[in-house]
Amino acid sequence: MITENRKPYFAKGFSRYIRYLMKKHFYEVHIHEQQPLHELTKPCVVLVNHSSWWDGLAAIYLNETKLRHNSVVMMDEEGVTSFPFFRWIGAFSVDRNSPKDVGRSLRYARKKLAAGETLWLFPQGRERHQELRPLDFQAGLPHMVRDASGDTPVVFITFYYTFRREQKPELFIETGTVDRLKNFQQLDFNEQLQAFEAQLTTQLNRLRDDVQTEQIERFSPLFKGRRTASEWFKLLTPGKKAGQR
Repeated sequence: MITENRKPYFAKGFSRYIRYLMKKHFYEVHIHEQQPLHELTKPCVVLVNHSSWWDGLAAIYLNETKLRHNSVVMMDEEGVTSFPFFRWIGAFSVDRNSPKDVGRSLRYARKKLAAGETLWLFPQGRERHQELRPLDFQAGLPHMVRDASGDTPVVFITFYYTFRREQKPELFIETGTVDRLKNFQQLDFNEQLQAFEAQLTTQLNRLRDDVQTEQIERFSPLFKGRRTASEWFKLLTPGKKAGQR
């Protein structure tokens, strides 16, 4: 197991680089917070669906600019080995092929929660297409939170990627209603896992349906990307004007 070695100044600087990357590659990133992340007490358990390489970067950006907690995130050992600087952002590893290593990582996660640090998790354990159901949560989640205070907030965050009418894709981010761990800890481990998965699935399905049917009035821009080729074409066409970017 590889432990985290969080460097706050690096994390803040890296979040600015993430913003640059996302502005370059996305037409727009939208967000709706049912409860503003900056209002949440620490520590929290944050559960996020996982369908894209961008998920980890978006999570880092949200933590550094919205939640602003001293946070850690469990990451596959291959990823931490390939990109060791992720340790400076709070990543610690898990080798799912080694039961002993999985046990060490679960205990490390519990230790970090007990120390007051927020725990970000992608409970699917791997990238899966955003339309696949069930989400197929990994079994370790209830073990990581079993000793945490029942008053610990549980935050469900869903990411949904789509192409709409523009050249580049768009990302919709929704932070759902904040729950409390005690509402899950009263269940046995299998029931806890099912309850966590059901709540994130319901939120993701609603987000997908609302995006597909254009019911997105509740969202506001987190940021807009660069002007696209189609917008430049409009600017060069007499009598046409492209929207400000």
